Formats: sequence, C-alpha cells, structure tokens
Amino acid sequence: MAERSGFGWSWNGGGTASGTRPGRSSRVLGARPNEIGDEGAAACHGRQRRRAANLLSERPVTAPHPDIRAIASVYR
Repeated sequence: MAERSGFGWSWNGGGTASGTRPGRSSRVLGARPNEIGDEGAAACHGRQRRRAANLLSERPVTAPHPDIRAIASVYR
C-alpha cells in the first residue's frame, strides 16, 4: 500500500487512483504520448516528471504495483 500511494499516484497531482487515471490518461495521451510521467507533467510542467524519475531511481521496487507495467507501456 505504501508503494502504491507514494510511488504510483503521487505523479498525477493527487486525487484517487480510480478517479484521476482514466480521465487524465486519454487527455495526456493526446498531448504527449512519449513521456512516462506525463499526467504529472501536464499539471506541473515537468517538476513532477523529475520527481517521478527520482522516485524510480531512489526506491528499489522489488514487487511493483501490478498496474505499473500497463502504465509504463501506455506512456512509452
């Protein structure tokens, strides 16, 4: 649970996972499909994306959130 709240959903500027992801992902896909942390970058102009990169490098995730692969594949 800690992984999920700290690692996954801090990127998209808050809100519930079920509430923000579906609506935002389509909007972000239309804007810039090729960057992974973009639901945050859309709101914070890159600040969140850097934070996401920091989280990815600093926090060793042994068992990632099941959605993380799907999310990564969407934004790749």
